[in-house]
Amino acid sequence: MAELDLPTGPAELLEAVLRPLGHHLGGKHHLHFGGGTALAARWRHRQSTDVDLFVDPADHARLAKGEQQFRADFERHTRNARNIAIEPGFARIVLADGGEVSLSTSPSLTADPVSDVCGAEVVTSINQFAVPPEEREDHVFPNG
Repeated sequence: MAELDLPTGPAELLEAVLRPLGHHLGGKHHLHFGGGTALAARWRHRQSTDVDLFVDPADHARLAKGEQQFRADFERHTRNARNIAIEPGFARIVLADGGEVSLSTSPSLTADPVSDVCGAEVVTSINQFAVPPEEREDHVFPNG
């Protein structure tokens, strides 16, 4: 399992959303951590301030179906939500301090997509492709 150290801002964002999202998705293991912040944590090549998470379409549908309860639970857990928007295939959570978390639908693209992020085991969809090419075990992309 890869271990990723996030900068303080994204780490706090992830901590704020993991529990309520995990609860409404049937467990944190349904979340796939990706996007620019995941790459920045892996390669340490740039600063990133947001968090991008991915879920299977069925898990997103479960979140959308329970949107009202999710909003109430999220606010009770964080007391820090400025805006929660849940749309087909996408959700965005903006916290009062301006931090932003996006949740998009996507299946996992790797065989072993687990990383330890800030002490929490989080499924990632970047493990294979965030590794520099010279360190990859296989250079074949999915379906190719």
